[in-house]
Amino acid sequence: MQNPKKPIRRRCKCCGVFFEPKYHNQTWCSDECLEELKFDQLCRDREKAMKAMERKKRRDSQREERNRKRKQLNPRSYWIKQVQNVFNAYIRERDARLPCISCGTYYGEQCGWDAGHYRTVAAAGHLRFNEDNCHKQCRHCNQTLDGNIGGYRPALIRKIGLARVVALENNNDTHKWTIAECKELINIYQAKLDALRRKAA
Repeated sequence: MQNPKKPIRRRCKCCGVFFEPKYHNQTWCSDECLEELKFDQLCRDREKAMKAMERKKRRDSQREERNRKRKQLNPRSYWIKQVQNVFNAYIRERDARLPCISCGTYYGEQCGWDAGHYRTVAAAGHLRFNEDNCHKQCRHCNQTLDGNIGGYRPALIRKIGLARVVALENNNDTHKWTIAECKELINIYQAKLDALRRKAA
């Protein structure tokens, strides 16, 4: 006659007492021990989540610090480009309802819109962020026709007046944009751009 199997006995994970489990994965001997184990697990999960959150905060902080240092190391040309991007976006938004300053077309979407300078950045870098010197221009006039100045000047006189155009033409100052100036201009023109977009919405 076969001997009957001895009942399985297991040690409770909570209190250490031996018990006979009713389920194959049961590790507690009583409801009280089960609640205690659940509470312990909840505490461990909470601690694990807090540590994960702290690690994420630490990584984010380190990333911000790296970005801050990287920005400090960026050359002046980088900051001039950043200003130019937001300045050009502001000019296009400012003149959104106006035609191309040079050829008068309203259909620049076919070739794209630029912010075209009357006096070029190469010839008058000190006027690159002068709002009188920059206006919405179709890409064909700005890039293919090298600014199409023949059409630009008469339209510019009609728009801002002869005196201001002559002032631009006679302005031969020199200026080297500093990083501090660039950062300030980014804030100024981003605020102006945001205000125009809110108004248009």
